[in-house]
Amino acid sequence: MQINPFKIRLASESCKLYHFHMTTKTLWIAFFLACASACSGAWEVPPTVSSQELPQPLKELWAKNKPDLGPYGHCATAFDSRTDGDKMVFRCDMYVRLSAEGARRAMAHCREESLKRGIKAPCKVVE
Repeated sequence: MQINPFKIRLASESCKLYHFHMTTKTLWIAFFLACASACSGAWEVPPTVSSQELPQPLKELWAKNKPDLGPYGHCATAFDSRTDGDKMVFRCDMYVRLSAEGARRAMAHCREESLKRGIKAPCKVVE
């Protein structure tokens, strides 16, 4: 019994081609999953609070800053006390090109300031 080297070569080439297709599929699937996991954070909706629920000093700040916000600016706030000014944080981000970016930046500034002041309440975007 003789082995035909031509048939062996075809078999090994077809295996390589199959391996290449599987590797390419695997890479595309991995790329898609990486993109999906990276983008999933962008779809999170930040917690919100109505301007009517704010303490009086924060309502005044909201009324003062609201005209300057424009269509994409946002403000975020956190407060542990409704009367103590040291236990309140109010931060706005006005000059942005996307609404979601304005909310994200305002939340980041609010979190930084609330950590400095020791405020335990979570930051929320003012509506």
